Amino acid sequence: VSCGIVAAIFYRAMTIVRQPTLRLSTAVGAYAQAEQVWARDYLRLVRLALITPLLFESVGLCIAAVAYHIEELESVMFDDYIRPITPILEAFALVFALGLLREQRPKIAMKKESLSFAASSSSSPVTEPTHSAMSPWTLKVRELAHRSVTVGDLLDFYEMLGPGGTAMPHYDPRKHKTNDVVRHVVIPCSRFPDGSGGLAYADMLRVRQHLDAAAVGHHQHRHIPLMDGLGEALHTAWHGVRRLAHELHIEGPDWVSRTGPGLHVNDPRPMPERMVTHAWDNLFAHLVAAICADALDAEDYSLVAYTMSLGDVDAIRNELRSKGALGRRYWICAFCVNQHTGICGGFGAPPPAGGDAYSAWDAKRRDTVTAEVYPQCNCSQPKYFNDSPGLCEMDKFDAMMAYLAGNEAEFCQVVAVDRGFGLFTRAWCVAELVEASATGIPQRVQVYNRRQLDICAADTGIYLKLALLTVAECEASRPEDKEAIIAKIPDITEFDVHLQRIIFGEQGLLQQHFSGLGLLDAAVRTARRIQALSTEAELRAARKAASVRPPPPLYLVAVAGPDVMDL
Repeated sequence: VSCGIVAAIFYRAMTIVRQPTLRLSTAVGAYAQAEQVWARDYLRLVRLALITPLLFESVGLCIAAVAYHIEELESVMFDDYIRPITPILEAFALVFALGLLREQRPKIAMKKESLSFAASSSSSPVTEPTHSAMSPWTLKVRELAHRSVTVGDLLDFYEMLGPGGTAMPHYDPRKHKTNDVVRHVVIPCSRFPDGSGGLAYADMLRVRQHLDAAAVGHHQHRHIPLMDGLGEALHTAWHGVRRLAHELHIEGPDWVSRTGPGLHVNDPRPMPERMVTHAWDNLFAHLVAAICADALDAEDYSLVAYTMSLGDVDAIRNELRSKGALGRRYWICAFCVNQHTGICGGFGAPPPAGGDAYSAWDAKRRDTVTAEVYPQCNCSQPKYFNDSPGLCEMDKFDAMMAYLAGNEAEFCQVVAVDRGFGLFTRAWCVAELVEASATGIPQRVQVYNRRQLDICAADTGIYLKLALLTVAECEASRPEDKEAIIAKIPDITEFDVHLQRIIFGEQGLLQQHFSGLGLLDAAVRTARRIQALSTEAELRAARKAASVRPPPPLYLVAVAGPDVMDL
């Protein structure tokens, strides 16, 4: 009887623990649903494994009690059958259910997206239609793809910032974001002195490097090749480039050859080995740390960020040099997009004043620390946005990725995730993630600390945020960008499944191994966070329903008064 009571207690306890996994909610993401199914099935198996030996022993003891009155069966029933079988059954149940003999990976099966979605780049939801080899679109894609900065360049740039540097003396690595650095440093440093325009910072850096080389070797009267494909920006801003040469005391045309209306160049720029997907509202110091950590093949960038916070950039540079990674080339939009053909002179059209949209717009045009409005560039460079698809540099990241993947054997994508995982709510970042995955581009994820998504993490806020993520709710600085991205997605649900696979495929339970009771602990913790997730999903649904609830009839307002609006 006592064994039966214990079995009943175990059964009830495991049923309570398993309860949150019994109700599947379509409001949560695909990965959370897969976790839910795994936890439900595994906890049912554990419940069965725990109560089976107890029930067997309880039944055996009942049989032994009956056999007690039959002298010739008493010894045989209990000693020869029940006593030796019970521990064997218990051990088998534990090994079978808990995997005590080896590490196991939770068998989490996510829904498979259709082959037409992820089979090739031509079917990717974010790939542009085919363009001719000499079309403005294709030429601009190639121009973008031949820009890059090295890890060494990035560290040199970082050391320019702050009180001890030469740019942005009020820079605070604990607070200033990438957007701040672009507005205060990247745009001014890539502008031509005569105000005629500017280059992408990566191109300006290359020009200065070649001019420096020419300044050292011009007395030998040798030809200094510039670079391939600077494109319209360099051609239309030729006088600005010549001004730079004059500043460095380079006289005469011997450092570059000109033929016809364009530039004749002999040294094509190397293509980047990796493209960085990142959010501009992440700390700039963390962007630099994530890239350095990737170059060092570190698990995450917390240690690199800590070293940078101590001001020991040289230690990082020396480590990169020892690994031969200081010259590794990266494509980073902040440095490789010519900001003077887009955002340098303004902040976009303001939304109607007074709403959340206006507050967000206003915050993005102000310094994170001082709250002052960013300085605006008054260069005369023509600006190109979505209405100029051939010349716009901000809508071709997916096509450029496909180009680099086809022309650079070692090309891969680096995802520099901010501590709050806000990257996954940015429309263009999401588009880049899925484009890389759908076209088979290798992806390397750099998070601040991998323990943030660990099943044992005390704070489930990040998990709840990502598990409920949908591309339909992603944000973009320009509404038309989001509309363009959403329009390219044939099926939002399948896209969300693919996105969940990218996010949790490296960081979730899918890639974790557990042994012994660790597997049971993971299942119980999964059940708890599924319960929290379901509650959060219901609250969001309720808030959404309340926000679209139609107003009460006018006659009801007239009878019950204005307070009826709060009912």
